[in-house]
Amino acid sequence: MDSQKVMVEIVAKQKGCMLCDLAIAILEEIAPEFEQGILQWKVVDVGSREGVARHAELEKFVGESPPFHP
Repeated sequence: MDSQKVMVEIVAKQKGCMLCDLAIAILEEIAPEFEQGILQWKVVDVGSREGVARHAELEKFVGESPPFHP
């Protein structure tokens, strides 16, 4: 595989979101298929000030509001 990084940001309205936990589990399952450190992820918690700011950055980047799960 190419050595570029793959960054996944999971946008969540609150911690403990079942769908977010499922997404993380899937990422953990497929991570061994990538070279170590290539596949990275984080949860953007829009219930926090930092998460709201990151959501706004993502919105500017993609040109629309990224969906999130309550």
